[in-house]
Amino acid sequence: MVHAWTLGYTAEDRWILKETGWRAESALRVADVHDLMALGDQGPCHLKGESNFTYMLSPVDNRPWAVHWFINGDGEWIVGAAYVPHPALDWRSGSRVFAGRTVLRKAADAAAMRH
Repeated sequence: MVHAWTLGYTAEDRWILKETGWRAESALRVADVHDLMALGDQGPCHLKGESNFTYMLSPVDNRPWAVHWFINGDGEWIVGAAYVPHPALDWRSGSRVFAGRTVLRKAADAAAMRH
Protein backbone atom coordinates (compact mmCIF):
# COMPACT_ATOMS: atom_id res chain seq x y z
CA MET A 1 0.00 0.00 0.00
CA VAL A 2 1.23 3.47 -0.85
CA HIS A 3 0.45 6.49 1.31
CA ALA A 4 0.71 10.15 0.34
CA TRP A 5 0.72 13.40 2.22
CA THR A 6 1.28 17.02 1.29
CA LEU A 7 4.01 19.09 2.93
CA GLY A 8 2.57 21.95 4.95
CA TYR A 9 5.82 23.91 4.71
CA THR A 10 9.17 23.77 2.92
CA ALA A 11 11.32 20.91 4.21
CA GLU A 12 14.69 19.40 3.46
CA ASP A 13 15.52 15.75 2.85
CA ARG A 14 17.20 15.01 6.18
CA TRP A 15 14.15 16.17 8.12
CA ILE A 16 11.72 14.21 5.92
CA LEU A 17 13.83 11.04 6.08
CA LYS A 18 14.13 11.33 9.86
CA GLU A 19 10.47 12.14 10.53
CA THR A 20 9.19 9.33 8.31
CA GLY A 21 11.71 6.83 9.64
CA TRP A 22 12.58 6.00 6.03
CA ARG A 23 14.11 2.59 5.46
CA ALA A 24 15.34 1.06 2.21
CA GLU A 25 13.21 -2.07 2.61
CA SER A 26 10.00 -0.04 2.63
CA ALA A 27 10.92 2.28 -0.26
CA LEU A 28 8.71 2.53 -3.31
CA ARG A 29 9.95 1.03 -6.56
CA VAL A 30 10.07 2.60 -10.01
CA ALA A 31 7.09 0.42 -10.93
CA ASP A 32 5.12 1.93 -8.03
CA VAL A 33 5.80 5.45 -9.31
CA HIS A 34 4.71 4.39 -12.80
CA ASP A 35 1.49 2.95 -11.38
CA LEU A 36 0.80 6.20 -9.49
CA MET A 37 1.34 8.25 -12.66
CA ALA A 38 -0.89 5.91 -14.70
CA LEU A 39 -3.81 6.59 -12.34
CA GLY A 40 -4.00 10.18 -13.62
CA ASP A 41 -7.10 12.00 -12.34
CA GLN A 42 -8.16 8.90 -10.41
CA GLY A 43 -4.97 8.84 -8.31
CA PRO A 44 -3.26 10.86 -5.59
CA CYS A 45 -0.57 12.60 -7.69
CA HIS A 46 -0.50 16.34 -8.21
CA LEU A 47 -1.41 16.98 -11.86
CA LYS A 48 -0.98 20.74 -12.27
CA GLY A 49 2.77 21.28 -12.07
CA GLU A 50 3.36 20.66 -8.36
CA SER A 51 6.04 18.17 -7.27
CA ASN A 52 5.39 14.57 -6.36
CA PHE A 53 8.29 12.67 -4.84
CA THR A 54 9.49 9.61 -2.98
CA TYR A 55 12.81 8.21 -1.80
CA MET A 56 14.39 5.14 -3.40
CA LEU A 57 17.60 3.29 -2.70
CA SER A 58 20.10 3.57 -5.54
CA PRO A 59 21.53 0.22 -6.65
CA VAL A 60 24.64 2.10 -7.84
CA ASP A 61 25.76 3.92 -4.68
CA ASN A 62 23.47 2.25 -2.10
CA ARG A 63 22.12 5.53 -0.74
CA PRO A 64 18.70 7.18 -0.90
CA TRP A 65 17.79 9.31 -3.90
CA ALA A 66 14.74 11.55 -4.23
CA VAL A 67 12.75 10.60 -7.31
CA HIS A 68 10.34 13.34 -8.34
CA TRP A 69 7.71 13.70 -11.04
CA PHE A 70 5.30 16.35 -12.26
CA ILE A 71 3.26 17.33 -15.29
CA ASN A 72 4.63 20.23 -17.34
CA GLY A 73 2.64 22.91 -19.19
CA ASP A 74 2.28 20.63 -22.24
CA GLY A 75 0.68 17.87 -20.17
CA GLU A 76 3.78 15.64 -20.26
CA TRP A 77 5.13 13.78 -17.26
CA ILE A 78 8.65 14.87 -16.29
CA VAL A 79 10.65 12.52 -14.04
CA GLY A 80 13.98 13.26 -12.36
CA ALA A 81 16.16 12.20 -9.47
CA ALA A 82 18.59 13.86 -7.08
CA TYR A 83 20.91 12.42 -4.46
CA VAL A 84 20.04 13.22 -0.87
CA PRO A 85 20.65 15.13 1.13
CA HIS A 86 21.05 17.62 -1.69
CA PRO A 87 22.67 20.90 -0.61
CA ALA A 88 20.59 23.06 -2.96
CA LEU A 89 17.23 21.31 -2.93
CA ASP A 90 14.41 21.71 -0.42
CA TRP A 91 10.89 20.45 -1.08
CA ARG A 92 8.41 23.29 -1.28
CA SER A 93 5.26 23.55 0.72
CA GLY A 94 2.52 21.75 -1.19
CA SER A 95 4.81 19.03 -2.58
CA ARG A 96 3.29 15.57 -2.32
CA VAL A 97 5.39 12.88 -0.61
CA PHE A 98 4.79 9.17 -1.21
CA ALA A 99 5.92 6.33 1.04
CA GLY A 100 5.10 2.73 1.84
CA ARG A 101 3.00 1.60 4.79
CA THR A 102 5.95 0.49 6.93
CA VAL A 103 7.54 3.93 6.81
CA LEU A 104 4.39 5.74 7.85
CA ARG A 105 3.60 3.29 10.62
CA LYS A 106 7.06 3.85 12.12
CA ALA A 107 6.58 7.62 11.85
CA ALA A 108 3.21 7.41 13.61
CA ASP A 109 4.69 5.22 16.36
CA ALA A 110 7.55 7.70 16.86
CA ALA A 111 5.11 10.64 17.05
CA ALA A 112 2.97 8.80 19.59
CA MET A 113 6.03 8.20 21.76
CA ARG A 114 6.86 11.94 21.83
CA HIS A 115 3.45 12.85 23.29
